[in-house]
Amino acid sequence: MAMTACRECGKEISTTAKACPNCGASVPRSGMPKWLWVPIGLVAGFVLMLVIGALAPPPDEEDRARMTIKACWEQQGRKSNTPDTARGLAGACEWMEREFQAKYRHAP
Repeated sequence: MAMTACRECGKEISTTAKACPNCGASVPRSGMPKWLWVPIGLVAGFVLMLVIGALAPPPDEEDRARMTIKACWEQQGRKSNTPDTARGLAGACEWMEREFQAKYRHAP
């Protein structure tokens, strides 16, 4: 057990003591403050999410093509499109569906 001097009375006390047995002064604890655990926890959580995201398998080519076709039809269905734009997008979406069927031999 290591000994240190009390900040108040100067007598030697144990480093594990919570208060000086001579004068009763509390002994300051070294270590990390409790509030510091919050940002450390947030950073650790963020790093954990990055690791999980890096280890998750990426979508394969077929899934990406299916998601692209779905996004195309969603864009085509927007009310803000002019009739010409909606027709052009519908043609592009139909073309993507035909290409998907030719490549994967089933409907998206």
